[in-house]
Amino acid sequence: MRARTRTILLALVALITGIVIGGGALTAIAHTDGAQVHACITEGSRNVRILSPTGTCGSNELTRHWNIRGPIGLTGPTGETGATGARGPRGLQGVPGADGEQGPQGPAGIAITEQRIVTVTAPYHAETWTLTAFCDPGEIVISGGWDVPTSGNGENPNILASVPTIEDDKAGWKVFLRVDYGNGANSYLKPTVYAVCATLGQTDP
Repeated sequence: MRARTRTILLALVALITGIVIGGGALTAIAHTDGAQVHACITEGSRNVRILSPTGTCGSNELTRHWNIRGPIGLTGPTGETGATGARGPRGLQGVPGADGEQGPQGPAGIAITEQRIVTVTAPYHAETWTLTAFCDPGEIVISGGWDVPTSGNGENPNILASVPTIEDDKAGWKVFLRVDYGNGANSYLKPTVYAVCATLGQTDP
């Protein structure tokens, strides 16, 4: 009896194995619903018979079903992080982008609308002077300088400084001057300082 049972079990295993391995050939004749294979087992002989698509088990047969595919297994553990790969080759040069839209008109600029020269001359003869030529309020000074006429008697004017300045909210040009009267010269000079003054205004955009 044990030998007979063993034979039936081996036949059943072989049959199921054949269904799994050769499923492509057996599904054409096996009665399946996509998830199970349906078969009949004779009660006395224990013979296994796979049902055809239209077949049914007899009164002396037991109906049995086998899953074609087992349940999905549990998700395995996350694997270790792999090593960093080698640096890839440099990509190709991208296509130049389209020109951007023209920006809005900028604000009006600042420009010199008027300019003039202002001068101041020393009122008396001396050896040293500090003279400043001032612009009118609202004007700026853009340049300046000095002039010392000599008599040819050996005077030697020395300019110690010639710089722009702002005093009492007025711009101007200041000169520090000293004259060396050599060779016994007795003439005294009157230097003149000038400033280039300008008025600023907006230009048309």
